[in-house]
Amino acid sequence: MGMRLMANRKAEFTQADVTRAIKGAAQAGRPAQRVKLPGGIELILSEVKIENLDGNEWDEVLNGFETEKRTS
Repeated sequence: MGMRLMANRKAEFTQADVTRAIKGAAQAGRPAQRVKLPGGIELILSEVKIENLDGNEWDEVLNGFETEKRTS
C-alpha cells in the first residue's frame, strides 16, 4: 500500500483576497475588524499585544513529546 495523495483543489480564498479586503476597508476610512471570505470563513482582526514571548511550562512538555516522537 502506497501513500494516498489528496487531490489538489483550488483554494477558496488567497492571501491576495485577504489583503485586498483589508486595504479596501482602510482606504474607505474604516479599518477592518472582520473580513468575510468565501466558504463561510470570517477572520477577526485584533491589535492585541503578545507580551509573554518566553513561553510557559507546557512548551517544555510539548517539545519533549515532539523529540520523543522523532526518535521512536
